[in-house]
Amino acid sequence: MPHIDIAYFDKELTETQLAQLDKDLTQVICTCLEVPTSAVSIGLEPVAPDVWNTQIALPRIVARAASLLRQPDYPLPSPDAAHQTKDI
Repeated sequence: MPHIDIAYFDKELTETQLAQLDKDLTQVICTCLEVPTSAVSIGLEPVAPDVWNTQIALPRIVARAASLLRQPDYPLPSPDAAHQTKDI
């Protein structure tokens, strides 16, 4: 049962954009993983830019770097930044 979690900078998405995102992501997951559409779930999480590093980059990208299919092309905080209270 594939599940996709997408965190993104907080942005208002229209119903049309949401429907297109759902359709496109579901289609590619079903094709690549050979599962029915009924098996796919997708979560969307809008995140404020000022907390991106502490809530997303450190725990989901830096800490799981070895399991990422794709690495981002922007500077990431260092793992030792986790104990800091402010975002970089």
